[in-house]
Amino acid sequence: MTTIVCPSFEQRAKNAFRDLTHTRDFVDVTLVCEDNQQFKAHKVILGSGSSFFREILGSNPHPHPLIFMRGVDSVSLAAVLKLMYLGEVEVMRESLEKFINLAKELQLEGLQESEHHIVR
Repeated sequence: MTTIVCPSFEQRAKNAFRDLTHTRDFVDVTLVCEDNQQFKAHKVILGSGSSFFREILGSNPHPHPLIFMRGVDSVSLAAVLKLMYLGEVEVMRESLEKFINLAKELQLEGLQESEHHIVR
């Protein structure tokens, strides 16, 4: 057996995820916040970055579900989505606690292991 490795895979994947934030191509889920702002997203990104979304989307066969995010404001959700798509996000100091609480509630992958992923 021979293993073939694509050395640029990680960078290409990161670029592809970044590009998805600027287009509505392939969107297949809508998230609605308490302040009625809607975010179009991709099930595969949400499910791969969050146990919460993986469970909901995995048990919902609808081709384009609409998920109401009770108690979530659009600023916090936008920050979480940016983190899920890009792997990093800047959060205002006064919004940090709200962001961390939402990230924990959504069971974001990688943030549960330790707090030292957050650069202050």
